[in-house]
Amino acid sequence: MPTAKKEKMVEELQDRIARSVIAVGTDFRGLTVPQMVQLRRRRRAAGVDLKGVKNTLARRAAERAGRRGGVGGEGVGVG
Repeated sequence: MPTAKKEKMVEELQDRIARSVIAVGTDFRGLTVPQMVQLRRRRRAAGVDLKGVKNTLARRAAERAGRRGGVGGEGVGVG
């Protein structure tokens, strides 16, 4: 049974996915905090929204948004 917090997160991600042109899943393990901060800043400057989410939540949001395709990384970047 999903918690209210997780359900809200899925709804927000569903909206982002529905409005997006592309969503990319990737694994960020191994990056240091400064490297992750730099990556987020560079993506933001390029107009890309970088959001880390659990695979299950990303999969549910994609299904609800009517998007097909696999979700397999540690996070999904939606832009």
